Amino acid sequence: MRTPTDNYWLFFSQCILCRSHTKHPRGICPDCQRDLPWIDTCCPRCALPQTHSYLCPQCRKAQAPFRQVHALFDYQFPINELIAQIKYHDKPVYMAALAEMMARHLRYIKPERKPDLLIPVPMHKKRLRQRGYNQAEILARLLGKLLGIPVNCELLSKHQATAQQMALHRNERQKNLRGAFSCRPFEAQHVALIDDVMTTGTTVSEICQVLRQSPGQTIDVWVLVRTAEDR
Repeated sequence: MRTPTDNYWLFFSQCILCRSHTKHPRGICPDCQRDLPWIDTCCPRCALPQTHSYLCPQCRKAQAPFRQVHALFDYQFPINELIAQIKYHDKPVYMAALAEMMARHLRYIKPERKPDLLIPVPMHKKRLRQRGYNQAEILARLLGKLLGIPVNCELLSKHQATAQQMALHRNERQKNLRGAFSCRPFEAQHVALIDDVMTTGTTVSEICQVLRQSPGQTIDVWVLVRTAEDR
């Protein structure tokens, strides 16, 4: 299994998307960056891509356990393929390019309001052994270096193996994750939960409830990709 200290800051001479020569060292050329499925308009709380900037029906219906989700991309080509390469085809090195774009975005929208701590969504130890790495942990560590924010990968744990969320409907997802996570005590009052993809929000909502240590605590969610449940 790879250790969290592995260096994912490799330099690319070719764009990982179009394969053309690039002077951009992190792997995605400027032309391809412009063509990525950036989220322009979304729900201001959960970042669900939509045609208006009002709260989505789900956020109007119920109070979320987090303050706000920040997401970079909609789950469309080529980001969906890039995420699949990272997660299922042993290409975690590609996370460096995505982390750099995310850090740049977060600096722009929140230049003076950094969280005290970044916490990645954990994997169960069985799945971690199978994959060899946790892509959310890699993303969190890269963002921590770029933004100068401490990262703690030991606070949260997933002690219960569960079925993969993507194969389940919303209600099934909630039952699937109930009681699956635990958290050690910590003192940070503003934390950001880090993950690669958010679909229904069931996973981050379950974790945020476990993560909350006090009523006044602020929990944000930072994800690379936000997608609707039916995609």
